Amino acid sequence: MSLINKLFKGDIVVWIVFLFLCIISLIEVYSATSTLAYSDRNTYGPILRHATFLIVGAIGIVVMHNIHYKWITILGFILFFVAFFMLIATPFIGVRLNNAARWISLFGIQFQPSEFAKLALVIFSSFILGKSQRSSEDLNKAFWIILVVTGVFAGLILFENLSTALMLCFVIFIMMYLGRIETKKMLILGAIVIGAGIIFLLALKFIDTMPFFGRWDTWQNRIFGTELEIGDPGFTITDKNYQSSHASIAIANGTFLGTLPGNSTQRDFLPQAYSDCIYASIIEE
Repeated sequence: MSLINKLFKGDIVVWIVFLFLCIISLIEVYSATSTLAYSDRNTYGPILRHATFLIVGAIGIVVMHNIHYKWITILGFILFFVAFFMLIATPFIGVRLNNAARWISLFGIQFQPSEFAKLALVIFSSFILGKSQRSSEDLNKAFWIILVVTGVFAGLILFENLSTALMLCFVIFIMMYLGRIETKKMLILGAIVIGAGIIFLLALKFIDTMPFFGRWDTWQNRIFGTELEIGDPGFTITDKNYQSSHASIAIANGTFLGTLPGNSTQRDFLPQAYSDCIYASIIEE
């Protein structure tokens, strides 16, 4: 028991939530991949693959949880520069999928540099904020350093992955607030961000195309979708709206209580029921 307590030290609630989410993911991935497993005649292949990822991830969490934070800081700064240069290189050498160059392939393994950037920026911001708690002047310097660095990283990400860039900025904003950055600065920053967001939405609404923003049409369709909604007279499912339409049907099928695990119908129609549209599958069940 002493070894277990040492390995799994920390907030017991966090560990329970982590375990609960792992169990949910096992159930839902098993359900969502049933059609794929049937077509490949490998019933347990997809779920064993997912379980392997979970086990490797859990081991990684336990190992990282027991490493002194000073070594994580060093790792974070190495990752910081690696992620920066990979983000610069991705648009030129990255693998382009669904009109977005988000992936880099090395030795047959594909990964998104933005994932490394998220981790690196969180560690970097934590380090800067932790070292700046002595005075308001130090916190002011930390605010501007983090703001500039986050802006650069988010700028490199948003062209190909707007949602990730927005999520990253939101996380850093919360970190700065918890890191005792002056409330006035945070309110001003929040107002500027909201204003920029309104301008961006207006641009999406009234400007048909935008140079250098290859995902402009995608953003417009996702936010303002000009096509008929399901249930409207004349609505038809096409190749363009196939994924989103069946995702909407899945959510509607779930009603209030859901169909319960294993009873999804739209998993048979959604091309990415176990990845991009796993949320729709979870809601349906």
